[in-house]
Amino acid sequence: MNTEKNGHNEHDEHGEHGEHARIHVFVNRQKVELSSTEITGEQLLVAAGFAGRDWDIFELQGEGDPSGGTPVGLDQKITVKNGDHFRVIPGNRNFGR
Repeated sequence: MNTEKNGHNEHDEHGEHGEHARIHVFVNRQKVELSSTEITGEQLLVAAGFAGRDWDIFELQGEGDPSGGTPVGLDQKITVKNGDHFRVIPGNRNFGR
């Protein structure tokens, strides 16, 4: 069933036929628009505006995830849904050294 809300047709996150849907996730608290629910970690970096591969990605269980998140590999395929949260930090970090 399609309903209208704010002038837009609502479909499930895959769209009517699994195409042209826009998925919104958050990377470091910034909203990022994706065109597919199936992406790699590297594709997420590119979509979020991070250059190169020297980054570590963590999938969070919400913005305030106390665990620090689950690591996502650059070549790892992940399935995302609207509202998912991710943290990206430099891969060459030296915290506390």
